[in-house]
Amino acid sequence: MAVETDDAKLARYRTELAQARATRDRLEVNGQSASFGGVNFSGVQYDQILKRINRLETQIDAIEARVANSSIRPGVNLINIVGEQYFQ
Repeated sequence: MAVETDDAKLARYRTELAQARATRDRLEVNGQSASFGGVNFSGVQYDQILKRINRLETQIDAIEARVANSSIRPGVNLINIVGEQYFQ
């Protein structure tokens, strides 16, 4: 089994993000109950699309930060207390 590189993951995530955003945009134009490509969407699925967009953006940010050797990581807070560092 081949290991997926960061560049390959970014490309895959960005493609999926573009598709998810396009789906969201169509749902916003057509209403939360819509059909395209033979697939019906409801309000629950609209909420799932929004959650998936958020997860993809977080994953993309994390990979981009790692590739750039940034110490900033999504979901991690660095707290300085009297010269000591703690991760939360």
